Amino acid sequence: MRWLNAYGPTETTITASLCESHIAPGDGEPHTMPIGRPLPGRSVYVLAPDLEPLPFGHPGELYIGGENLARGYLHDSARTAGLFVPDPFGWKPGARLYKTGDRALARRDGILEFLGRSDDQIKLCGFRIELREIEAQLYRHPIVQAALVSASKDAEGRSRLIAYVISRESEQLNGPKIRRWLGTTLPKYMVPSLIVPLAELPRMPSGKVDRAALPAPDWSGSTKQTTKAPFTSLQRQLASMWSEVLAVSRIGLHDNFFDLGGHSLLAVQLIARIQTIVDRPLAQLAERLEAEPQAISLQLVPLREGRALPPLFCIDSDGTHVQAYRSLALSMEEGRALYGLSLSHLFSLHWQEVSISKLAEQQVRLIRARQPQGPYHILGWSNGGVLALAIAEELERAGESVAFLGLLDTQPDQALYVAEVPTPVDELMTYIRRDRREAFDAIPAHERKALKQRLETLAEEERLEAAIVWARERDFLSPEESEASIGSPKLGYALAREAAWYLAATRRHPIHAPIHAWWTTGTMVRRGKGPVEWTDYTTGPVSVDILTGDHMDAVYSIQAHQRIGEALAARKSALR
Repeated sequence: MRWLNAYGPTETTITASLCESHIAPGDGEPHTMPIGRPLPGRSVYVLAPDLEPLPFGHPGELYIGGENLARGYLHDSARTAGLFVPDPFGWKPGARLYKTGDRALARRDGILEFLGRSDDQIKLCGFRIELREIEAQLYRHPIVQAALVSASKDAEGRSRLIAYVISRESEQLNGPKIRRWLGTTLPKYMVPSLIVPLAELPRMPSGKVDRAALPAPDWSGSTKQTTKAPFTSLQRQLASMWSEVLAVSRIGLHDNFFDLGGHSLLAVQLIARIQTIVDRPLAQLAERLEAEPQAISLQLVPLREGRALPPLFCIDSDGTHVQAYRSLALSMEEGRALYGLSLSHLFSLHWQEVSISKLAEQQVRLIRARQPQGPYHILGWSNGGVLALAIAEELERAGESVAFLGLLDTQPDQALYVAEVPTPVDELMTYIRRDRREAFDAIPAHERKALKQRLETLAEEERLEAAIVWARERDFLSPEESEASIGSPKLGYALAREAAWYLAATRRHPIHAPIHAWWTTGTMVRRGKGPVEWTDYTTGPVSVDILTGDHMDAVYSIQAHQRIGEALAARKSALR
């Protein structure tokens, strides 16, 4: 029997593209949904928000044109004008395209792949979330008959995920229990903050769910204190800071920062506040706060247990992102432990003390304390990838082998260090510019020259502070850096400079481990190609793959987790 997948909205008088499926019975659900090529008389484009065509493999919005396009919506000129737009590629006067609201990408063979609805995708706390993925997981729960997930503002004005759920007959809905169940299969940031039971979903006359008629969530019970209250003066002082940063009224002694809505931006704010009142390294502070002693190192964070397979060691990128690997840990195959190596102790250092080589030595000691002998499996995202490379070099120097070295969108700007030794001012100017090259170059030449001349007259500490203030005033810093105290961007600059310098120097001493590198489509569009040629850094094999999304998606997206799992499985087979 032949299976044909026909795609097309009503506005294109039904079918716009057609694809013959080769899925056999028992194959299971496919990872992507191909919708084929446009039929004769139709034109289909995958476009960016500015209506520019996107390269192969890059997701965008699907637009449809051609002879079968409807004229518009009856008696609704405003809606017609918003969704039927002028065709910038058409040769006929008055040609238009229909803005479908569907997300898709074009493969190199010309086949289109359907990725879902644009309005079903939201961005929350820096994470790109597909609401349908959460709904699909809810439907797998035995007592859930129907579910709908949306985003809503809580009592403090923060965006939170809400799940509206209808339970099966005679079944009592236990919201906290369902949230815990979701947490076993979904990343923390995809678990709804509130489960709202409903007798039925409100619907419009057309039969579609009326989202505007959904009841407003009751947040009064969502932040109940379920753990022991802080009892020492220092604990109470820190709990007060948590309350201010998280906008949560009551904080329990054993509450999890990320479970209460925390994310990396808020973590940086919290660390900056702590450092204004505590004159000690954060590691010492944690030791002082503990009511009971812990056996495990504060810098080695267990994210998943397992003994059957070698553990995966995941490297923090900047001192605030070790928790970024929690969602990856959920996707690991059974038997493989996952540890995060935290760099939180960086905040107790002066920025001039930051050294990739010294950090690698420290991390190797932690790794070998947990796993005395190789082969080792190491993964790093962003600047954590450079540190992962340094760790692999350190392990090989000690006579150990590295079976897997994964690098997620690791792209330090090393060009400055390849030709000659740059001046400190050149390093600062490069750091300020980073991925905002066009915006930086658009600043009048005399203003850029004045900045450089002023920096040249200042001492080292003043020079860095002046550069950060200048960059912050002109929105050249990330939101995290802008919100934090000046100490945080100083460390960010030092780590970026060290990573770039180390990568430029390491080309002369390649390692032997196999490298698995992943770039995001956002990086490829911005840079035009992979920013680093990883074959220069190892004598072993190198594989390079592309992940859909931006820099954050390289560590948080389900696609990234699948690709990492596949690469680890391939290495396991190769070692047999």
